[in-house]
Amino acid sequence: MKEYADVLRKEYTLPLSLKNVFLILIFSYLTFCGAMIKVYTPFTPVPFTLQNFVLFISVYFLKEKDISISQLLYILFGFIGVPVFAVGLTGAAIFLGPTAGYLLGFVIAGALMAFFYNRIKQKNYIKIFILFLTGAILILLFGTLHLAFIYGFGIKKAIMVGFLPFIFTDILKVMAASLIYRIVK
Repeated sequence: MKEYADVLRKEYTLPLSLKNVFLILIFSYLTFCGAMIKVYTPFTPVPFTLQNFVLFISVYFLKEKDISISQLLYILFGFIGVPVFAVGLTGAAIFLGPTAGYLLGFVIAGALMAFFYNRIKQKNYIKIFILFLTGAILILLFGTLHLAFIYGFGIKKAIMVGFLPFIFTDILKVMAASLIYRIVK
């Protein structure tokens, strides 16, 4: 009986590589969950989602390579036909849809945010806020450029429908994700 109690009390830890795989899969799945929480508006073909909020949170747990893998895995699932994207497109169509630039932005901004996060000395709310705000702007920039040049909106209209509508909500998400640093710390 004592042996069973010892087994139950023993703490098990995952090997680092298995833990990383688990976190990559979790954040890929959470990105999908963030895509399903969406709000469409009549003034933009891109819905408001929580995907970038999930990306900000993943910076606390994943290194730059792992964040990129997590986001690429999410995109791969949609590419092979799993309905994971906010706009409902699957397959190669996602690369021509209105959110393709934002998806690319998730991969690049996520890696850059993780890179800089791991190199910030004496982290605090302001530094994390600036880091996430820079990542949000980078994502919006990729999305806007895609809308302008690939989707065919032109720069002015792309800024009006792909950048400006998202500034307020992205600032709220950045603020919330930055506050979570205190919990994670």
